[in-house]
Amino acid sequence: MRGHRDCLVVWKLDRLARSLKQLIETVERLGEQAIGFRSLTERIDTTTAGGKLTVHLFGVLAEFARGIIRERTLAAHRCGLGESAGLLWAF
Repeated sequence: MRGHRDCLVVWKLDRLARSLKQLIETVERLGEQAIGFRSLTERIDTTTAGGKLTVHLFGVLAEFARGIIRERTLAAHRCGLGESAGLLWAF
């Protein structure tokens, strides 16, 4: 079939990978096998140069957001432990 191309479609970018490294590796592996990638929510299509750029940008932002959540969770945990030990933490 002429013009036919395989494509992996996901609802949201974070459903494909949990880290930037995993996202990039997966998209590259798909590309090596002539398989495109599309995310419906973010409207990303890696069969275009703009789509490839966008997937990298969203991946970086998603990893940043996970890092912030992790930092806040650890800070809250430390704060809670400090109070139970009779210590007060200031942030």
